[in-house]
Amino acid sequence: MINEKLLTEIDRIIKTTWLKKIKKDFNENYLYNEDSLKCSFYYHLRKKIDKICRENNLRIYSEITFPEIASRADIVIAKISADDKRIYYEDTVALFELKYTGGTNKNTIDWVMNDIKKFKKYFREANLTETQFYFACIYCEECAYLQWITDKRTTNNWANGRVTELDAGYLNGKIEFEINSFNDMNNDLNIFYE
Repeated sequence: MINEKLLTEIDRIIKTTWLKKIKKDFNENYLYNEDSLKCSFYYHLRKKIDKICRENNLRIYSEITFPEIASRADIVIAKISADDKRIYYEDTVALFELKYTGGTNKNTIDWVMNDIKKFKKYFREANLTETQFYFACIYCEECAYLQWITDKRTTNNWANGRVTELDAGYLNGKIEFEINSFNDMNNDLNIFYE
């Protein structure tokens, strides 16, 4: 179990990374697809929380499989222990699903929404009771709004206290990055970062 103060600091770093570093990488054309988004996020998180990770036996991994739901998470921050021969995965502190897409057809939107459905499966079937979940989506289309989880039942039930959306898309022809947080941490961050 990770203490609340440390979890809040990690959450702040994740959200700030989205608003500053990922937005900058997007604007400088470093992001091309979901894999480049994953590489960028991993790189910036690792640089920023390496000391925290070392001091608290945390590590950042990509493509971790959760056999209970036959699914892989794009990025996780994990609590580990180790001996001379192997690493022991103790717990998942934060889990990320990432999307980088465009297009307005129903298949594209369904593809994004499937990751949100995957979060529900993590909650119900993977026993991740202390895990914070981050859904990061860059949607390269003009949008009326950026948020994907809008269902009140969702935000009042399974997402409440555990989920943060890291959203990006075009509003009035300009790319915007925002945070839609249901985890009640670091709400002092501006929803839009300039």
